[in-house]
Amino acid sequence: MESSDMDRVVALCPILDVAWGTPLTRAEGLGNQMAVLLEGEAVVEVDGLDVCSLGEESTVGELAVAGDHLRPLTVRANAPCRLMVVSEDALATLREEGHPFAAEVERLALVTLARVLLALDRQLLQRHDLATPEWPAERRPLRERLVALVGGAWAPSVELDPQEVLTQCELFEDLGEETLSVLGEQMTALRYAAGHVVFMQGQLSGGVYVLVQGAVDAAVTTIDGEVKLLGSVGRGELFGVTSLVQGRPHAASCVTREATTVLTMEADAWRRLVASDSEASDGLRIASMRALGRVLVRARSALHHHLVVERQLVVDEVAPLRAQGAVDVAKELGHVAYGEE
Repeated sequence: MESSDMDRVVALCPILDVAWGTPLTRAEGLGNQMAVLLEGEAVVEVDGLDVCSLGEESTVGELAVAGDHLRPLTVRANAPCRLMVVSEDALATLREEGHPFAAEVERLALVTLARVLLALDRQLLQRHDLATPEWPAERRPLRERLVALVGGAWAPSVELDPQEVLTQCELFEDLGEETLSVLGEQMTALRYAAGHVVFMQGQLSGGVYVLVQGAVDAAVTTIDGEVKLLGSVGRGELFGVTSLVQGRPHAASCVTREATTVLTMEADAWRRLVASDSEASDGLRIASMRALGRVLVRARSALHHHLVVERQLVVDEVAPLRAQGAVDVAKELGHVAYGEE
């Protein structure tokens, strides 16, 4: 980036030095700024549990510039840090000016979101024996098909106007008509029967999907072969993004619960658009950030639930021991509780 370009960025995005231990974002707090970590290290935490660390060129609070001003996570400086603060308005200005920094920040944000989501998934997978929902009886056939790896069946394309469908999806609704047209040209509508495995845990990503109609469940298969239901994809949501951003195999399988229609964009087309600097690319990056943000919020809530259960188990085990210990000490000192002999 030329010095004149960098001068423009610094004029809009101030650089801030923060001390070790400083909260950079607080869960459930509001904000319309994100930051790029230039030096130092930050740590992402959920209810006091350190989930993962963030190094240089990671982002903090990135969902604020995607239109979501409610912070899902707490992030604090784990060392003295230097940050570049990027407000929603500053990023919008840089986008309008066609400045390459805007696209670069969005790409860094996507990578960071995927990394944090992967770390949350790892924490959740370690806790699957605690309060994990079982497959309802009506989904047993689906479970059997998944375990048997019955997937990859031919999916017929259907006649849909992808652009029109995208205008009805919350993730895309505020994108311009030209952007939606470009994205729609890269998408194909497919129809799946109930029990179809859209993609399999451990499989490399073939693309991203938008749920148009029907129902899709996300599930993982444990080492002992047991299938655990993680949750469901909502109508209009984009899924399959994390694997593409990370360049890793899918951490979970996605399976249709009923006859389902999706829009799909092939992996190469998604990567090509995300890497470019067009208006459509901006729209796709923002929609992808929003999609990852929604999954991240659900994962954070699930981890919070598990931590509450774990800590309550500890309290239930320790409290009687502490109480008995207090009674024993009192008796040794000659203090007898009222009503005791």
